[in-house]
Amino acid sequence: MTDLFFSEYIQSGTSNRALEIYNSTGSTVDLLAAGYAIEIYSDGSTSVTTTINLSGTVAAGKTFVVADKSADAIVLDKGNQTNTQLSFNGNDAIVLRKAQTVLDAIGQVGFDPGTAWIFGSISTAD
Repeated sequence: MTDLFFSEYIQSGTSNRALEIYNSTGSTVDLLAAGYAIEIYSDGSTSVTTTINLSGTVAAGKTFVVADKSADAIVLDKGNQTNTQLSFNGNDAIVLRKAQTVLDAIGQVGFDPGTAWIFGSISTAD
């Protein structure tokens, strides 16, 4: 990969939610200037439920963590950006985009898998 992508997903309880994004570009990225955003599609929807515009920078080979503003301190301590609308469940699709280009996704927009996205023993539920 030569851009940003999701490298970690946390969804536990009502507010312990976070998404980690890894920078594989080889240079520092200004998230706001480049138009990076997270889109959440709830329960199989084809329409965006929530858009979170990212701001700040992420150095090459480093991560950037977006955390729910109400998450536990251990999650918030790792966060680079907090948001009150970072709300998703195990069955929601989450998309990382740069301007109009989709870079990465957790799940599939327009499809509801039931309670979670599951691959082998890996699950997005709690």
